Amino acid sequence: MIAQAVQPYSAFAHVYDEVMTHVPMKAWVSYLRSHAGKRKRLVDLACGTGELLKTMLAGPTPPATGVDTSAPMLALARLKLAGKAEIKKGSLTAIPLKADFTDWAVCTHDSVNYLLDPADLLLHFQEVARILRPGGLYSFDAVTRENMIQAFDGKIREEIIGDVYLHWSNYYDESDETLTSHLTFQNGLKTEVETHTQKYYPQGQVEDLARRAGLEVGVVEGDYQQRKLKAGDAFMNFHCRKPA
Repeated sequence: MIAQAVQPYSAFAHVYDEVMTHVPMKAWVSYLRSHAGKRKRLVDLACGTGELLKTMLAGPTPPATGVDTSAPMLALARLKLAGKAEIKKGSLTAIPLKADFTDWAVCTHDSVNYLLDPADLLLHFQEVARILRPGGLYSFDAVTRENMIQAFDGKIREEIIGDVYLHWSNYYDESDETLTSHLTFQNGLKTEVETHTQKYYPQGQVEDLARRAGLEVGVVEGDYQQRKLKAGDAFMNFHCRKPA
C-alpha cells in the first residue's frame, strides 16, 4: 500500500461534499442573504467545491466569484458551477482581486480558523477591507471552543463514501487552543493522509483584529440564526462593514 502526505483537498476532494451533507446549506444561504440586502456582487472566500455558491445561484444572486487555495477543489467548483461564477485560486491572506472589487464577501465552514497566527488573521481582515467597496459587508463564521471540544476532541469517525474509506481522528490542545484533525483516505491500493489544524479565537479577539484592519463590527450571532450568541453554539457569525 502506497501512503503519502499530501496538500489538503487533493485527489479525494470530491469526498468532502459527502462529508458535509449534514450542513443545512439552504438555511445558511437564507441567513446570509438576510444580512446582505441588495448587494451587487458576491465573493465567496475559501469556497471549496463551490457548494455554497451553487446554493446561492439557485436563487436571485449578484455576479459571483469563488476563491480557494486548492486546485482540486476549484476544479470541482468549476464543473459544478458551469461558468455561472468566476473561480480563482488564492488564499485568505492574498486574495487575488482588485481593490474595491465587491460589496459583499462571505467566508463559511470555520475557514478563518485555519489561520493559526493572529497576525495572519489581521492580514486577512486587511485583505477583505481592501477588496470591499465602501459600505461593503463581510459575513463570516468562526468555530467556538465548545464545538472543538465537544464535537471533535478525542472523536474518531469512520465511514465508507462510495469506494473511499475515511478515517478521521481529532485532538484538541488546550495549551495553544488548536484542534488537529488527521484524515486518512483509502481507495484500493491508494492511501492519502491529510492533517488539518485550526485555532480557536475568542469573540473579542476576532472583533479587535477586524477593527484594527479598518472594519466596523456589527451584530454577532450564533449558528446561522438571527439571535444572540449563546453557550453551546458551534459557530459565531460575524458581520463587518467597511466604512462608507
